[in-house]
Amino acid sequence: MRHFSGPMLSITNRATTAFPETIHPGYRILEDGGCPRRGISDKNRKNPMADAFSKDNPGNSVTVKCPACQHVVVVPSAWLGKPFRCTQCGKNLQVRAPRTGPVPVVSPPPIAPRQAGGENQVPQEFAVPRQENPAPRKRRPKASVVHWLMLALIWLLAAGMLVSAFITSRMVKQNEPVSPDIRAELSEAGNQPEDSSQQTGKSGATKGVNARSPTAHFPRRALLIAINEYLYANPLQQGAANSWKGLDKLGRALQVGLRYPSSQIAHISDAIPGGPIPLKKNLEKAIEEFLSLSRKQDSALVWFTGHGAVIEGKAYLAPLEGDLSQPSTLIPLDWVMEKLKSSPARQKVLVLDVFRFNPVIGQERPGSDPMPENFEKLAISPPAGVEVVLGCGKGQNSFEIDEAPMGLLPLALYEVLNQIISMDSEPQNPVDWGRLLVQVNQGMNANARRAIPPLAERLESTKRDGKSVEMLVQHAGKPAENGVAYDPAEPAAPMPDLARGKTGEKMGFELNGQVLRELDLPPVKRGRMGGTLHADTLPVLDAKAVAAFIEKGDEGTPLRKAMLQSQVDLWALSGLEPPMALKEGVMRVRQDKKITLETLVDFYGKPANETRFKEDVERNQKQVATIFALVEGDLETLKELADGLEKEPLRYQAHFQFLKARLEAQIAYLYEYQSALGSIRKELPALEKGHSGWRLASSTKLRGDRAGKQMEKDRNADLKKLVDKYPNSPWAVLARRDMLTSLGLEWQSAVKRE
Repeated sequence: MRHFSGPMLSITNRATTAFPETIHPGYRILEDGGCPRRGISDKNRKNPMADAFSKDNPGNSVTVKCPACQHVVVVPSAWLGKPFRCTQCGKNLQVRAPRTGPVPVVSPPPIAPRQAGGENQVPQEFAVPRQENPAPRKRRPKASVVHWLMLALIWLLAAGMLVSAFITSRMVKQNEPVSPDIRAELSEAGNQPEDSSQQTGKSGATKGVNARSPTAHFPRRALLIAINEYLYANPLQQGAANSWKGLDKLGRALQVGLRYPSSQIAHISDAIPGGPIPLKKNLEKAIEEFLSLSRKQDSALVWFTGHGAVIEGKAYLAPLEGDLSQPSTLIPLDWVMEKLKSSPARQKVLVLDVFRFNPVIGQERPGSDPMPENFEKLAISPPAGVEVVLGCGKGQNSFEIDEAPMGLLPLALYEVLNQIISMDSEPQNPVDWGRLLVQVNQGMNANARRAIPPLAERLESTKRDGKSVEMLVQHAGKPAENGVAYDPAEPAAPMPDLARGKTGEKMGFELNGQVLRELDLPPVKRGRMGGTLHADTLPVLDAKAVAAFIEKGDEGTPLRKAMLQSQVDLWALSGLEPPMALKEGVMRVRQDKKITLETLVDFYGKPANETRFKEDVERNQKQVATIFALVEGDLETLKELADGLEKEPLRYQAHFQFLKARLEAQIAYLYEYQSALGSIRKELPALEKGHSGWRLASSTKLRGDRAGKQMEKDRNADLKKLVDKYPNSPWAVLARRDMLTSLGLEWQSAVKRE
């Protein structure tokens, strides 16, 4: 055993907790005794002084377990009721005798008188020789100056936040409660309003509106239209599906910066689950209702993000199903201008964020060309009383880049609006779009909480066809000079009915849904997840036409089994989550083959070692060969079984033709990918300023092997047969869409996406 060492301290009044487990029955050991005595350990029983306790004088000690570390501690009887420390873990303890019965104690030796040092001395029997060079006792580190400064800074920040919250709560008296979205935006901008009750009369008009309040709502309304996954045109990245990049984020900025009421902002986008689909008939109905129902005191904004076109000198806007070569499927721009002109609203604004292009994604389908001169000329010549904001000029694009997937125009406007919260002080004032767009184009540095770069700086590293790009947002027109005065008692204008409804024949609508489920296939290109097509975006056949496609026949024929296996293999290679009906088979193929398109690299960073880089590229090329074998095998099997196609129902004859074309497209893409790997292995492309590597982007033409180009021709021929044989059917729409999808690839300088 070892004796305790160190001075004894007085017993404190700290709370104690009984611990029942002891070796000597009946004795209780209490935690947090509050004194640094050391108990006697059982680890060193060769110590003769320790043996005196356990052998010669067994009654002089009590053996217990420390409740903290379960270490056995021998406690002298004289210490019962006094605090001490465990020799193993240093826990402050205290042992008390049983509450009933005699306590086995002996008279303790006399305690030596207090010495001059003032410390309580240890009984002589328990003393051990003091070490000549005792280990220095650890001291608690003193708080440094940095710690005190950090503490002071925290207190200052907390005080500043309290003062800001108090001042804002005194200033904000709004006419309706602050929505969570608005509160988040105001918090981000440095304002945190309190909710105030909404007082309304019988007519629903708001009373007691403080127009100068930082969150008071003005007579303003907006219709935000964004189209992502076009049927026949290049896909765009704008939409309201994701609050980080969608127009809903811009909508919140309109609420915060320009006082648009949330109830007066409507969205139409194919990216909104369950929302209205931006088909031509839906857009025309929404635009007409929105503008005609506006009040005379309103400022009405129509925002359109999508494709534009010029056909025979006339400008058009493209709805979701719009074919950029067929005017009958498009919305004439002059029709939209006429609806704006006839609207009773005092300010009418049309934002055209058209001719969008993302250099890193590229051009998969038609669209995204630079703006034609005729479109610019027609767009910036609006009728009297109508304003137009044009996202770019002739020969330019409105760009999407990795740093701004929602598009540069909405992103820059969003940032400007967050900088100039409450820029208006009077509700009857029209929105100064000219001033806003100067800040969008030129950026904001002076007096800005956060610097906003100009568009030219944002596009410094962006190129198209190897050339630097430009983008200048334009503004034309002005609002009417004599507008109606602001009247807070007038009820808000109703919004257009945007309910999503099923149209057309019920049987035709159901057939569309069945075709989309049965031909549910992954995208051809690695990493490109296309938007979901909806049953009501496809043409709806009448009951008589649907009857020819109802029969399903025998699912167990060799041809049907081969078709199902091809579909399973394509999903297995994609690396994406498959449909539930195919999941078991897909997982089995993935486990067996152990390769997917996800193994195909579409981004290479700038190499530090060029030799090792080329070895990595070569290894990737070998992986492609394994994928080739699987897809080519499926295609050959379908060709061998094509003789039995006439025996299948008409529905599955169409399925067969489409599935065969998709396999041919997948093979053509793999050829193109191999060629792209060969080109970067041979010579690294140019790397633009601020970029860290190269990404594969879509190209309108194949640049690789002749075998791949031939396979693309075979695909187009099979798809054309499908369009000709089943016109105005769901298969015809899917076939035309694939025919317009380019399989070409090219390397583009880019930043790595996290």
